[in-house]
Amino acid sequence: DGETVCGIYKSLIFESATVNASGNVTVKFHIKDETEARIDELEEKCAALEAENAEMKQTQAEQDELLAEILFGTEEETELVEDILEEEGEEINE
Repeated sequence: DGETVCGIYKSLIFESATVNASGNVTVKFHIKDETEARIDELEEKCAALEAENAEMKQTQAEQDELLAEILFGTEEETELVEDILEEEGEEINE
């Protein structure tokens, strides 16, 4: 209708855009209802929780690795001990 609309509208869903013979552009949007808005909110929360969970898993893996190094030494240290024991002719118990 010759009106210019500007702004950010979070509750709108783009549906279509058409250009008529005279060059006018018509854009059609759908206003989200409460259910659609709630679904969007829940999806955002779910994505945030998934990212947090992935970060926690990474942190846990790093902690597990450090604990293993503290308890059993690094792989290089373990190999060094095994080499020394083999040189001395002692049997390695695994």
